[in-house]
Amino acid sequence: LCFGRKRPYLITGWGWYLIMLLPVIGLVQVGAQALADRYTYLSQIGLVLAITWMAADATAGIRQLQRFVAFTAVAVTVTLAWCAYHQTRYWRNSESLWLQTLAVTENNDLAHNNLGEAWSRSGRVDDAIHEYQAALKITPESLLARNNLGLALLKQGKVVEAIQEFRGVLSRDPQNIKGRLNLAGALLRSGREAVAECEKALAIEPDLAQGHLDLGHALMRAGRLEDAIAQFKIALQLQPRYAHARNSLATAFAAKQQWGEAIRCWRETLDINPNNVAAQSGLAWTLATAPDPTLRNGAEAVAISQHLSQTDASNPMLLRVLAAAYAEAGRFPEAIGTIERGIALATSQDHADIAALLQGDLKLLQSAQPLRDAGKSPITR
Repeated sequence: LCFGRKRPYLITGWGWYLIMLLPVIGLVQVGAQALADRYTYLSQIGLVLAITWMAADATAGIRQLQRFVAFTAVAVTVTLAWCAYHQTRYWRNSESLWLQTLAVTENNDLAHNNLGEAWSRSGRVDDAIHEYQAALKITPESLLARNNLGLALLKQGKVVEAIQEFRGVLSRDPQNIKGRLNLAGALLRSGREAVAECEKALAIEPDLAQGHLDLGHALMRAGRLEDAIAQFKIALQLQPRYAHARNSLATAFAAKQQWGEAIRCWRETLDINPNNVAAQSGLAWTLATAPDPTLRNGAEAVAISQHLSQTDASNPMLLRVLAAAYAEAGRFPEAIGTIERGIALATSQDHADIAALLQGDLKLLQSAQPLRDAGKSPITR
């Protein structure tokens, strides 16, 4: 205070520093870390102001010293600018950032986990699993890394191993909503009962749209279509533009042979997300194969399915949709050629069950009979 009377910039600078530092010194947790050096950026402006004014005060009237201070300030600014430019190279993308973080830190489980997430998003699932395992080796109780490891294992089709990881999450934190939903999804993938897990998740967070969606899928798997439809509707009440839930509702209606309702919901799904492959295939398939002739529209089915087959040329089931659409439009030679391409593709991919299904379609098409199997949409999710 004594110096502050003569040099008020000291009070201003320190006041700025302390006031700006209060919200970020860790009294309130923000994110995964209690402290981070980036939190000092704004507060340090006060110190810089105080130092600047002090230098100006100390050199007042001394021209040579003022020149030296000015030169030093320019040199420091240029050096810091170069350092900042050098650091920006590590911020090109998440991979380079977290690789650099791991290069300059030790035992950093968060960096291993975040690098794993970056690898997973770019399709490098093996590398992602390695990073998640490294994070768990450092911090075995990390629920975030264990959840992510389970999801990566699911991407590899290792459902049993994924279920074990999700159960590991719940053994440490039974209220972990992500772990509960991930376990339910893995159980569904394995063909096992998942209704109970979904209900436990909703008991934790009743207004979670994804929870109601997952419960709906579990109920559909159990053959409880009315209950599934109710859950999908709740999900849409909570999140009206939830394209996945609206597509699932359409699929449930189709399973109940309510073709008109299914078509309406698929159209609504495409209003939300025009590129939704499941909705496009479901709509095209139903327009081509619905038992009710007033609902069929071969021309529209052909237009949709032609676009679909061009989008993903490696899916034999999309060729089945296109063949059904051609048949409904009376274009049987094209339908036969398309289904034959689907059979060849399924055979090359070792999908014997799909090849056998398409062989049955081929016999119908060769006898000039259109497909009438609307209740079994090729792609539902």
